[in-house]
Amino acid sequence: MWMKIFNASIYRFLFLLVNFFVSLLVAKLSGATNFGIISLLIVNSAVFLLISGLGTDAAIIWHGAKNELSTNQVFSFASFAGIFQLLLFALLEFFSISFFDTTLLTQQASSSFLILEMIYFTGLILVEKYVSLFYALNKAAIANKVLLFVSSLFFVLLLLGFTGLFTIVNSFLLFCSLIFLQGISVSFVFHYLNNKIKFERIKSAHLKSLFHFSAIVFFTNLIQFFAYRSDYWILNYYFGKSEVGIYAQACQFAQLLWVAPKIIAALIVPAFLNQPNYERTKFLQLYRVISIFSIFIIIAIVLMAAFIYRFFFQVEFSKGFLPLLVMLPGYFLFISTTFFAAYFSIQKKLWINFINTAFCLIVIISLDFLLIPKSGMMGAAFANSVAYSIAALIMGFQFLKNEKISIREFWKFQKSDFILL
Repeated sequence: MWMKIFNASIYRFLFLLVNFFVSLLVAKLSGATNFGIISLLIVNSAVFLLISGLGTDAAIIWHGAKNELSTNQVFSFASFAGIFQLLLFALLEFFSISFFDTTLLTQQASSSFLILEMIYFTGLILVEKYVSLFYALNKAAIANKVLLFVSSLFFVLLLLGFTGLFTIVNSFLLFCSLIFLQGISVSFVFHYLNNKIKFERIKSAHLKSLFHFSAIVFFTNLIQFFAYRSDYWILNYYFGKSEVGIYAQACQFAQLLWVAPKIIAALIVPAFLNQPNYERTKFLQLYRVISIFSIFIIIAIVLMAAFIYRFFFQVEFSKGFLPLLVMLPGYFLFISTTFFAAYFSIQKKLWINFINTAFCLIVIISLDFLLIPKSGMMGAAFANSVAYSIAALIMGFQFLKNEKISIREFWKFQKSDFILL
């Protein structure tokens, strides 16, 4: 099981790493203000996905991995959810441009942005739904290979643009096209490998189970997102899109620390759902190994960020380096929360994730409104670090209490840990 998880993780890790370098080139090409617009596009579309998706993607993975539904039924549920989200977005986009003369996601008064937002959001829907289907079928590696291939092509394209072989006129168009092509590619591969798939009616009992699971995940994810990305909106209100662009790039550096833990946590759920006996020792071992690995990642992030800020980005981006250093301790401690959330999901104790996320929202929103108006992105970074640290400690206590183990057992390193590392 571990080899299957790690093999799938490698491709996901490489995909996210290539995406990170693509975002660096896009930021360099765009400048702080335009990159701020792109960052708001990402944040606002993510909020809309969470609200309109109602937690269906988690339900797709969970029920598909447990074989409670057939492949046709899982596909049918994912398809109807995706179509609903797309139609709702098109309706609200039309409403926004008709009555407020601005687009829904970027608040820009231009018909070209309207078209690009539709392209971008369609790509997001395709990626989200088809990746969930691959995960539900325990074929995550295939989806991540496809996404890695497409992102690598765009990365090469951007590099050629920087060498002067051709001129990249519109970085916003390029970014939206990347997401759309990712969605088209992963959907094509899915149907190529599952060419006999068809729509199938889902029994009312199964639908009830799907929506019950989705509802809990939906509220947890929605609160979590507002807790972790409300700082973008508050920064934009007080300081404008340039400040958002600089801060968003600093956050992207910090979020590299979460890449491996999030990948492993996402793959743990479907993997453990197929295991008749849950092995606590294996779970703890994996967490300890990722924590050790993350210490080296922190060092690499700081060195890489210092180099890129100094020699690659425009001078205006360098203001993000100190906020990055402030964020890293909280981001490191929060790694444990990622694993514990996966654990409680496996145990179907989603209410613990919900309560912890709600508490984190209260802390971080309070600190954001207190610190950002006076200190800008430094205040946002400090709020993140403090809130993430508190959330990690609370979640860790819940895990120890649930498993009835001591902190000593939790951090008891073994020879096998270092071999696995």
